[in-house]
Amino acid sequence: MRHTFSILLVLFIAAPFQFVFSQKKKIAYKKYGVAEGLPEGYVRNMLQDDQGFIWLTTQNGLVKYDGYDFKVYKDVKNETDQRVTKLRHVNGGLIQAKDGKLWMGHLSTNELYSFDPSTERVGRYKPQFKESPEIHISYVETLFEDAQNNIWFLNYTVDTLVLARFNSKTGIAKAYPYAETFGNNLLGLQNLVQSKIDNGLWYVEPSGNLKRWTPDTDSFELVVAHGEKIPGTEIKDTLTSLTTLYNDNLLLIGKHGLYILDPITRQSIQQFTTNKESNNSLPDSEVRFAFADLKGNYWVLHVNNEITVIDPKKNSYTRLSFGKGPLNFNQGYKNIDMIIPGEQNKEGLGFALVSNFSNGY
Repeated sequence: MRHTFSILLVLFIAAPFQFVFSQKKKIAYKKYGVAEGLPEGYVRNMLQDDQGFIWLTTQNGLVKYDGYDFKVYKDVKNETDQRVTKLRHVNGGLIQAKDGKLWMGHLSTNELYSFDPSTERVGRYKPQFKESPEIHISYVETLFEDAQNNIWFLNYTVDTLVLARFNSKTGIAKAYPYAETFGNNLLGLQNLVQSKIDNGLWYVEPSGNLKRWTPDTDSFELVVAHGEKIPGTEIKDTLTSLTTLYNDNLLLIGKHGLYILDPITRQSIQQFTTNKESNNSLPDSEVRFAFADLKGNYWVLHVNNEITVIDPKKNSYTRLSFGKGPLNFNQGYKNIDMIIPGEQNKEGLGFALVSNFSNGY
């Protein structure tokens, strides 16, 4: 439930901006709801598994879609016995483990659930924090599975937030210090990612420190201190967030530029920063948010609400300003917190602009 406000906000403001970029081509879509087989209209998580099936979590059951029909799992037998578990409010994340099982967090029983699509049975787990008995399981949201088959999740309580690693064989969970940066996380995590090529977890703290968890030491070690040089460069910057790219490198987002980091060498292999002597660079304005689109371009939102689109292959920078060119619409938010990519084709990219309602028009 933590991100419901943000999702509704995106749906509310997305349409007019997508219309601007997609008016030459109508977007074909089909709406699915209760009439088509969903147990309700609210879907919180969606996942396509390794077999091509689409899975949805709702407050009233787990849903499987095969491209034709919906199958709803509400009352499912347990893995260990013939008792039935009601799959209600299983909305805390949705991931698929390497063995094919789906993992979710339960919002009411404060448990982790696994669901085996091959047997259609469910497993229930109550993580125990033996090293930190003061931690109480509350709202649980699954994140990913690591190379050692542990399930990582976030545990939300009223006043604390815990990042945890869970061993399903022992039932033991271990907690790690963690804090979200909500300014960059309206639709999910943007300061914690899993790297597949080095089996590490990379984390940008709110202070700007870049840390990496390694299974060898079972701890987060400092890679870049806030305000210090980005490895492989002479550039000092404070990082704000990060994400993974399609080639498994990391996109580090700093206040003054973007840095492509090789997780193996831990060196920046490409940088995009400000050059006051050239317009073919980022403008001299702090970076608020950035993402990579499907074509490999980097979209950068600045604190002055300008957008820079970087084509790394051509080393070209296109600057966009509201009220001009493709952004020539009459209304807009004074302060934009995030840009969300939408439909993309050869004619362009549709996106939504996300702002806090308190900013006004």
